[in-house]
Amino acid sequence: MKDNYDKLVRYHEFPDTVTTLNLAIGNFNGEVDMNVETANFGMSSSILEPGSHLISYPKITFDKKERVPIRRLDDLAVNRSLYNVLVVDVQGYELEVFKGAVETLKGIDVIFTEVNTGEVYKGCAKLPELDAFLGKGGFRRHHCHVYKGLDYGDAIYIRDGR
Repeated sequence: MKDNYDKLVRYHEFPDTVTTLNLAIGNFNGEVDMNVETANFGMSSSILEPGSHLISYPKITFDKKERVPIRRLDDLAVNRSLYNVLVVDVQGYELEVFKGAVETLKGIDVIFTEVNTGEVYKGCAKLPELDAFLGKGGFRRHHCHVYKGLDYGDAIYIRDGR
């Protein structure tokens, strides 16, 4: 989102080795609508519409949509040989990020990702779907923590044999 990205680059100095990109990551290249909230500094904003999130956090409302560029991770011009860990926290859109990163995942050893056990965002992938997709790529879930009383948490996947 433009406002959050502008604040990021305005208030932080990044070394030359860090590249920032103002775009969403998913399974296609183009543009997409982002469901934007401001009560939580935009941290709950998502490409997906809110589901049980509205019940769990009634003070966080999604007040507008913002058209944003979206790219597949596989199509970004980065030196993938420098990285073996991938962190993904995209408010229910995690599986779509992985679908657009099949080639990138071949060089990854560890994935730390947010996971959903319920419909936190409408149409979000649930934990078994992530297990199945990442399992096909040689990853196994080694740890998962779902927050008490909520339908989401975090998981660590490690590539088998590494």
